[in-house]
Amino acid sequence: MCGIAGILGLGGRRVELEELRAMSGMIVHRGPDDDGYFLDASVGLTMRRLSSIDLESGRQPVRPPGLY
Repeated sequence: MCGIAGILGLGGRRVELEELRAMSGMIVHRGPDDDGYFLDASVGLTMRRLSSIDLESGRQPVRPPGLY
């Protein structure tokens, strides 16, 4: 099963990549095969992937075309 976690920085607080890496490490059991990060000034997302289906094109983070 895959996993996702995120941080929303309120009041101008910046989200740091180290925070996301720590969160990703806490959910590594949800998807040990791959990870991904999205980081903006006040938003950070991390994803873990379990390679059970769609092995070749299942890279993360999943980004809709034109959004990022």
